[in-house]
Amino acid sequence: LAAKNRELLRFIATREPQSVSELAVMAERAPQNVQRTLHRLSAAGIVHLSHGEGRAVRPTLAARKVQIEIDLALGK
Repeated sequence: LAAKNRELLRFIATREPQSVSELAVMAERAPQNVQRTLHRLSAAGIVHLSHGEGRAVRPTLAARKVQIEIDLALGK
């Protein structure tokens, strides 16, 4: 995970944003970029996206720790 994405995860864990927009402000990033990143993290099972108030989507951590295993011989 890139440093900016780990920062997003720290904000979610420590500051508990109520929406993607709020998280984007915290991280000083464009909401569209944050949303795209969160969808990738959600697909990987790291973040859970739930409906908040109104149209807001609330990010929460799906896990506190993540271990990644990569098969470098894939395709042989």
